[in-house]
This record gives sequence, C-alpha cells and structure tokens, in this order.
Amino acid sequence: MRGVVEDAVPDLPVAALREAGLGAQFDALEEAVGGHLEGERSNVAVVAEPFAGRAGLLAYAEEYLGAAAERRSFDGLVVDPDEAPAPDSEAVVVDGCHYLYTRRVGGFDPLERFIDRVTDSDAMFVTGWNRYAWDYLRATRDVDAAFPVVVRLPALDAGGVRDLIHATYGPDLPAFESTEAFGRVKTLDFERRTLSLTRSVGVEVTVPTLNLSYLTARAEEDVGEVEAVVFERLTRLSEGNPGVAVALWERSVEDGTITPASVEALDRSLDLDDDAGFVLLLVLTNGAVDREVLAAALPEVQVRRSLTFLADRDLVSLSDDIAWVEPTALHPAAEYLRGRRLLW
Repeated sequence: MRGVVEDAVPDLPVAALREAGLGAQFDALEEAVGGHLEGERSNVAVVAEPFAGRAGLLAYAEEYLGAAAERRSFDGLVVDPDEAPAPDSEAVVVDGCHYLYTRRVGGFDPLERFIDRVTDSDAMFVTGWNRYAWDYLRATRDVDAAFPVVVRLPALDAGGVRDLIHATYGPDLPAFESTEAFGRVKTLDFERRTLSLTRSVGVEVTVPTLNLSYLTARAEEDVGEVEAVVFERLTRLSEGNPGVAVALWERSVEDGTITPASVEALDRSLDLDDDAGFVLLLVLTNGAVDREVLAAALPEVQVRRSLTFLADRDLVSLSDDIAWVEPTALHPAAEYLRGRRLLW
C-alpha cells in the first residue's frame, strides 16, 4: 500500500528535507539515539501530516541505527492485537503506527498491546504517526506518555519551500516567467470556511483573503523577484507541507514554464453527507486505507458510494481498492472535518 500512496508525490530525499530547514528534526533523532545508548528512555514518535516527509526521517533513523535496528511497517488497519510487534533487536523502527486503532468497540486493543510492549521493553522504538491520528490519541489515550521524545515536522516557510524544490529537482527547474505575460493573479482569493454554530451544526461561509502574491507581483519587473513570488504563493497554498508543495509545483509547471498566476488554489468547496464525512475522516487519519477495511470499520456507512463521491470531487484517489487523500485536498479536507467536529 505504501508504494501506491508514495506515488502520489515524488520521494522527498533526506538531503532535500535537510536543505529545506528540517535539520533540527534529524538532529533530534541523533540525540535520542545517543541518549538510548547511554541508558536513557528515548523512545521516539515522529509525527507529521501525510506527505510531509515522515518516511524520510524514519529511513534516516534506520540508517543511523545501523545493524542494531529492525524495521517494521503497518500498511493497513490492524485489528488483531497480536500483530503489535515485539522487538527482536536493540532498536525497532516502526512506521504506520496510526493503523493500530479504529474508533469502535475493541478497536483500540492493538494500540494498547503495542504501547505495553513499548513501555515494557528495553529496546528503543522509533515510531511514525499520522499527525491527525496522533493528536486524537494524545488527547484521548495519553499515547505520548510512552514516547519521551516527540519529533514533529513543522511547516516550511517560503525559503524552505524554495530550497526543497531546488534540492529535489536540481538543475531541471522550469523558467520563471513574469505574471504580466501570462495573466495577473487576483487581488483577493476567496476561501470556503466552516463556521460552527453548535457542536453539531456548522455553516460554510466565503472568506476573502488578501493575495500577497499580487502585491509582490506588482514589483516583479522592477526587482526581478518572480521566483520569490512563486515560492511565496506555493508556500501559502501548501501551508508549508513539503509533499503538498511538490504536488502543487508539478501541477503548476507547463511547457517548461511557471508563473505566479499558474500557482493557483483549487476549488475545494465541500458539501458532504455524514457517510462521506466519516469515510474522508478515516482516510485522512490513516493516510491510506483499503476499501474493504473501510467497510469493516464503518459497517453502517455506504463506503463504496462515498468513495466514488469523494473521488469524483478530487478529494481522494483510488487505486486497486486503496484510497488516499489527494495532496492538494489535504488541508481543505482537514479544515472541513474540524468544522464538523470530527477531527482534533
């Protein structure tokens, strides 16, 4: 399953993530390993949004630990508590830990078994978690108590996005062309926001947001800052998520050229029924999930119909019965689910 989802955005090499400004996160991993070797409790949770580079940090941890480490990965929802890994080595790198629970009766048993093994073991655990699942589990299950070291991948600023793109694509960058030649970006963008009226009732409203790219673009020809305008806009639309920024970049390049106007937001006005909302929630908090597993986890929901509905609106992608959130729909989906009080 992981390969299917990783195809949604290009791989984010460790060197590119470091160049983008995430060196402190790699340093934190190194420090935790050093602390473990000196006898400290240094179990680590690497927490990140989908597409934000979590896999790169875990691969680095595995390489840094060397022969002392074994690698485990959960690629789908775990329903059998005995699948929680028991360590056979000095250190264990485990990705996909958010697959260890479902919000149903008995659905937390695999997670609890895993946490027990983490806390009772002398081995070091370096674990990877979907940020949205982690925030929920931290609030409801105190999952962070088992991990003294939490490494969160922060949003990149415009300089970080620029450095990420340069490090990822190297000399094969497109030409940066003036907005004037290809149509000026709009003064205002209009975003759909959900305004909560009560715990269960919300209403969508249109909120105007000042387009900083437009203001910067007015001085493009004077100061030659077309590239800076592109990366500022790319950062704002991706909210600094590395993988989402890369996906937006690839969508914005046309015929070897990119302009500020071509880096544009997609229309993500969401109007979902309860079934589609619950399916989107489960896909978002897992990163990817099998259609049949979704049906088992949501027995009262018309999963197949809801997935088709979401896919038709470019909110999720489907391949071989695996569903994952489209990178460019990640933040609109999260914002919508928060407005529905479904996401923490």
